[in-house]
Amino acid sequence: MNKNNQTYLLIALIISVLIVVSIFMILGINARRNNNNTLDNSFKSCEELTATLLGKSENEAINELESKDKIYRVVGRDGEYLPATQDFNEQRINLYIVDGTVKTAGCG
Repeated sequence: MNKNNQTYLLIALIISVLIVVSIFMILGINARRNNNNTLDNSFKSCEELTATLLGKSENEAINELESKDKIYRVVGRDGEYLPATQDFNEQRINLYIVDGTVKTAGCG
């Protein structure tokens, strides 16, 4: 195979890869666009749930979250922030506990 044929094959391969990547990107964007309402509704229900947790004891709040199969974590306790990842999960509830009581609760 001569050098010109190799060049054309390489260019054809690069174009093919770009086309495939573009298709996957378009499909991914459409999938996210179709799920936006689900994510928004999930976040709204998360916000509503966090409001009901304020003032409850840590045990009461955790029991309620576990009974609803919710993901949660304690991110702070009595003035000390605990290690937590920086990723955002719209279905996760973050609890901040002071004197055994939920003082703040948020989604993420």
